[in-house]
Amino acid sequence: MDQNEEGGIDLFYKDFSGALMIKLEDNEIIVNRMGSRPSMDYFMSETLIINVMLDQLDEIAFDKSIDAKDRLIILNEPGDAIDVVRESLSFN
Repeated sequence: MDQNEEGGIDLFYKDFSGALMIKLEDNEIIVNRMGSRPSMDYFMSETLIINVMLDQLDEIAFDKSIDAKDRLIILNEPGDAIDVVRESLSFN
């Protein structure tokens, strides 16, 4: 793991076949993959990492104990962006 020049986080897989680059912007979270031939192990780990991140984002965005106006994350309508991303993952 390393912080990149743009202030994002780069997660390099142990076999160096791929890396996950995460950048937090004011209005979006950008996740990119780097690597011309990521291994199958990499893809499985990538899905796990992104699913855990999506679980946390879902909890922050929909925590019923916090008023909607006070939440740190508010999704644009229709509010299903987390589910859309989750459905697009390689191993889900």
